[in-house]
Amino acid sequence: MSRLSAVLTMTLLVISACGDDPFRQVVDIELPNHDPAPAISVELVAGDSIVRHSVARSYGTQDERTEEELHYEMVLYRDDAEVLRHGGTTQDFTDPSTNPSNLVLPAPVDSMPARYRIEVNIPGLGSASSEEMMPTRPNARVVRFEREGALSPDGERVDALSLEISDPPGPGNYYAVAVGYRGLGATRCFNNQGVITCDSTYADFSLIAQTPNPLVRDLGYAYAMGLSDASFDGQDYQLEVQFSSAEASENASLFVEVFSLTEAAFRYLVSKEAFDRARGNPFAEPVTVTNNIDGGYGYFIVANRRRLMLE
Repeated sequence: MSRLSAVLTMTLLVISACGDDPFRQVVDIELPNHDPAPAISVELVAGDSIVRHSVARSYGTQDERTEEELHYEMVLYRDDAEVLRHGGTTQDFTDPSTNPSNLVLPAPVDSMPARYRIEVNIPGLGSASSEEMMPTRPNARVVRFEREGALSPDGERVDALSLEISDPPGPGNYYAVAVGYRGLGATRCFNNQGVITCDSTYADFSLIAQTPNPLVRDLGYAYAMGLSDASFDGQDYQLEVQFSSAEASENASLFVEVFSLTEAAFRYLVSKEAFDRARGNPFAEPVTVTNNIDGGYGYFIVANRRRLMLE
């Protein structure tokens, strides 16, 4: 009995020493200082006549963000030949009416394999660069497309698409699949001495698509569904896709786009989407967004593309 009393006494002393909450513990963690560097994003897609980009400075988690104007110069190379040189300031990106993110190229991006390199210099912050190979253009075909040919998980009628991707031998091929339509984008009308004339422009719009395939990864809005050839290297692979085209007008042209991505682009898109989904959730597993910029932060996406019309 005396032994039991001694154990209880020791337990009470330990609990009392811990304060009101024996499970509470305060730990001071010293965060490392952050050295600011160029933060850049550049996206280059075969067939496009523009390159999308943004340039800023990086900040640490404890840094106070300031509105500062930084001058920068960006150069794009294709197989060591200069393709584009652009100079600007970070303040340019605060005016969306000028569409500063899109830089017009002298010619559309070629789909043939080539090595692309970007170099960005920000005086006072330093230089950053990245280099990626243009992937081979994907080989794909539409096996079947039927409007309202499937049922969604909610029991609603949706469009059904069967897409076949022919993967070349050799591991390390990465794909993205997105569905959309080309329709009327904007109409501008002018009154010239009582005569009204209107100009219409057409644009591409994305449609939300889904698939029951467990191998598919979510890549976000622009690239939608992604997968690697780890399980079908050198084989034909059929992907079942469901989507609704109800928002598209009757005269709109439906299409599916198949992208070939670099491994760096695929890993960035997967990690960025996972990071966005975990944001604000205290129980989510921490996500580190991958980075392929030397001397800075950000991403350089190089993608090839094949567009297939559905009707």
